[in-house]
Amino acid sequence: RPLLDLSLAGAKMNAVAGLSARATMSWAPIMSSVMLVETAAKNESQHEYLLEVGVMEALEYACSNDFPFIGTNIAGYAAGAAVALVGRNEGGKTLSREAVTAIVHNCQRYFRGDTVFAVSSAKTVLDSGLSRVRTMTISDANKGLMLQCDGLIDTLVQCLLLDPGNKRRTQDDGDALQEAAAGTLHELSLFGPWAEALKAHSGVMA
Repeated sequence: RPLLDLSLAGAKMNAVAGLSARATMSWAPIMSSVMLVETAAKNESQHEYLLEVGVMEALEYACSNDFPFIGTNIAGYAAGAAVALVGRNEGGKTLSREAVTAIVHNCQRYFRGDTVFAVSSAKTVLDSGLSRVRTMTISDANKGLMLQCDGLIDTLVQCLLLDPGNKRRTQDDGDALQEAAAGTLHELSLFGPWAEALKAHSGVMA
């Protein structure tokens, strides 16, 4: 709890002082803070405490005011924490458009050849990318926002690892990544507007 409280203070300081919106900042302390907050948010026993101390406002600020550095970004981890806390909600506190966008962009980086993440393992893609997207699809409130994310369908198809030469197919958790991608597409297909979008995508239908 002392470490979590320090991390919460760091995340809140970022919002209060407007650090990640600046041209320069001390990146490591804030990045570490939001990473640890996401780790705590993945444990449901911590949800009540995290919401009581008002961490969502700090997370939403980080999602809207990203600071990328050495191939990673604060918004991705802040959005991951937000998804773990309220990503399943249909009402009350739900994800912002910025959080949804950050989650999708974070997953897409694993399939862009111009980033260091293109060589990431299937396990990394699943744990740090697709798992967050899949959690979002539980809520119809999120599905509407996800429709506005360019390239998301292409990314989900890529997560299926259909190319026989794809190195991730034979890696540990390659099959788990494929299963999660299929499950995500299935969940989206149950939402009318998404069903239409998927049917209109030749790659999905093939």
